[in-house]
Amino acid sequence: MTVKNTQGSMVQEIRDRSYKPKGESECLCPSCHRVFASTEAFDMHLVGRHGVDRTCLKTALPEFGLELDAVGRWRRKRI
Repeated sequence: MTVKNTQGSMVQEIRDRSYKPKGESECLCPSCHRVFASTEAFDMHLVGRHGVDRTCLKTALPEFGLELDAVGRWRRKRI
């Protein structure tokens, strides 16, 4: 998916199950294969109750407070 970020640039999201997260805060979702810049952003893309019916958001993530950074990772929207 290519999305316009808050700086107005078109950015291609990283969505690759073979991607190796860098650093301690970057997360790769094992279900949807999206890459997140932080554990907070990763948690924001999950809905449902842990251990019961938790799943990834299937809709556009910007509607839920996330945006793509310059390298294609999802992060919490900056104001």
